[in-house]
Amino acid sequence: MQSEKDIGIPMKRIPAYIAIYTDAIPQQRELDRFFARHGYKPA
Repeated sequence: MQSEKDIGIPMKRIPAYIAIYTDAIPQQRELDRFFARHGYKPA
């Protein structure tokens, strides 16, 4: 079974995940690079 998922919600949570697991706030350039690598374009 293949289902389409909205990747936007988990991607919006990435900064919080990083902060929780690493105790560091990601810089915007790091997030932009991560999003680009995964083909996500934030609104």
